[in-house]
Order: sequence, then structure tokens, then C-alpha cells
Amino acid sequence: MTETRWSLAALAVVGLVAGFFCGPAEAAGVRLELKLKKGQTFYQRTLNEQRVRKTTDSRLKVIELSYGVGRKLDVIDVDPQGNATLECTYLWSAFRQSGDLREVYYDSSRGGSHVPKEAVGFAALLDGTYVMKWTPRGEVFVDANALDDIREAVRKELPETGEKTLATTALAPYLDETGIEEAARNQMVCYPEKILTEWYSWRTRDVLSQGLPAVIQSKWTMRTVDADGLASIDLAGSVEADPDAAIVEIAGMELRYDFSGTRQGGVQIDTKTGLLVDSTIYDRVAGDATEANADENADEPRKISLTFESQVTLNTKDKKWDEW
Repeated sequence: MTETRWSLAALAVVGLVAGFFCGPAEAAGVRLELKLKKGQTFYQRTLNEQRVRKTTDSRLKVIELSYGVGRKLDVIDVDPQGNATLECTYLWSAFRQSGDLREVYYDSSRGGSHVPKEAVGFAALLDGTYVMKWTPRGEVFVDANALDDIREAVRKELPETGEKTLATTALAPYLDETGIEEAARNQMVCYPEKILTEWYSWRTRDVLSQGLPAVIQSKWTMRTVDADGLASIDLAGSVEADPDAAIVEIAGMELRYDFSGTRQGGVQIDTKTGLLVDSTIYDRVAGDATEANADENADEPRKISLTFESQVTLNTKDKKWDEW
């Protein structure tokens, strides 16, 4: 069983995959690894859509939240060992919230000069660039100096209070070296060492270190590789609160979580490049959040009942998304 620690606001995308070639190569199967070439360009877009039902003191609140980014990935170098250097530029961002929160809608592709205050951090990401290195086996490294410029651009736009909100929590993984490394690495990190064939299954254990602190147990089943070399993988798993996680601070509250639920989905990998090209993962969890900084004079800590549903999609292509 493989264990990784990874970052993503709310429950994130994991790209664990393998496949096999049909026909004459079926018996041999296929090994998945990153195989990029200097001069290649890819466009990648992620979208996280969430629905949260919160019950506090018998009062129900429903929050709907979605956010995402689009990046241009330029392969600027590949060394003889296959280690690829990529220049990554944010070209698109979006943020939306509704339900019992103030309704907000922002999409950078829509144009217009007005940006809602909740979305200014996402708007400030645009044109930010950093350098990332990927090894064939999935190790990822980010140039930290480049991220300083992106962080500063975002910091200038955020309120000076420094209070953590749903928007700033969602934004955090795009501004942190560890968050970017882990999110990228989880597109490749568990490339199996062995060559795999049709209907082979394997299990993984992942620990979510940002967003909802969770332990995710997954079973991956490789189904087919089509004529274009796309490997299709099924996913089924469980999600539970991480008992060792630190207290989470959001909107002025320090919370400890206790929840469990399920994960379902599927991914497609281009076996020619090793890139995750399509992924859709659904999570549904239910449980409680207990206030950790409650008034010491209170009879018992405040408890919030939660039901959390999310759908995370990721797409990578060699054309920009407005041409998909």
C-alpha cells in the first residue's frame, strides 16, 4: 500500500493510474511514466464544486461553493534522464458562492472590470508564473522564488485582517510550494513500479493536509487502454477525518472534525505522455465539527453537524480550453 500526504482545498484530485495496450501488446501490459518533450505545451483546468449543509443549534444553512484555475504548461527543458522542467502560467480563474452566503460569481473569461471582494485573490493569480520540475517517476519540485511574486500579488488584494474565509482557504494551495508540489505529484506519484494489465486493482492511502483534514483509502481498477492510448481507471474508496490532524481555523473559529464518507470516480491517462487528461471524483461525507476555542464557561463545546458533497474535475489538453 502506498501512502502520500497531499494538499488541495477541500477534497482533492488524485491521479493514480495504469493501463495496458490492446491487441498484440496485451500480454505485456504497459508501464506508466512521464514522457514529455521539450517544446510541448499543454493547457490544464481544474474545477472544484462543493455543497455543504451545516446544522448549528437546530438551524440549517446550505452553502454552495465552486472555484478553479486554468494553467498553461510549457515544457521548457527535458534532460537525458527524462526530468522535465515546466513553466506554469495561470490563465484562468473562477470563484462562485451561493446559498446562505452572499451570492458571488466571478469568471475571468467573462471580462469586465468589477471583481467581487471574495474573488480578488483568484483574480490576482492571473498571469502569475512559476517553474516546476517533474521526474519520470512522479517526483515534483517547485521554484519557490517564483511563487513569492504570486503570493505578493495576491496579498496586496486581500483584506489586511488576515482572517481565514472559505475563499482564502480555497485559494491557499495555489500559493504554497508544498500545495502545488503535492497536487501535481498526485497526478503521477503512484505510478506503479510493475507493468499492469487489464482489471488489475491496487489500493492506496492518502492523507489530506489542507482543507478538510482527511484520510482517504482508495481502490483503483485499471479497465482498458483504447486505440488512442488512453487508459481508463475506476476509483472507489472511503474518506475519514484524520485523527492526527491539527485544528482547522476558518471564519474566526477553530474546529476539530469527525466525519466519514465515500469516494467514487474515474480518470483517464494518456499513456504516450503520462499526463492525466480527464478526471472526475465525487466525495460525500457526513459528521461533526466541534469548536475547539469555545468559551471555557460554556457547558459544552459548540458542535456543527455537516454533510459535505464535492465533485472535482481536471482536464489536460494540447489546446486551450476555449477550443475544447
